Amino acid sequence: MAEPDLLELFRKHAQDGQKEMVSLFCNDVRRLSRTKKIKRLLVLGRYAGNSELCGHVLRVLEMLPELPGMACPAYRGVLVCFVQVAGECRPAMPQEGTYGGNALAL
Repeated sequence: MAEPDLLELFRKHAQDGQKEMVSLFCNDVRRLSRTKKIKRLLVLGRYAGNSELCGHVLRVLEMLPELPGMACPAYRGVLVCFVQVAGECRPAMPQEGTYGGNALAL
């Protein structure tokens, strides 16, 4: 099965108000997708805080019959962006000796 052109799918399904941001995202992903260095892909993190863009990307991925493989360069870029989203959304760890803000009785 041929891998879908994810970036074209993202562009095709973008709403009018999303087209510019989706286009910028796709251009950056395409430009960086062939890199072998994860460090270079980290610049995609600037999109991680855009919940509208991330929601759009997830909706397009959900439309696919199956997710692309890691051989798909654009998918690697999308994953790096979402890993950074997960890092931003991760709840703070409670301080040692506390549980839910209350001190543990030892």
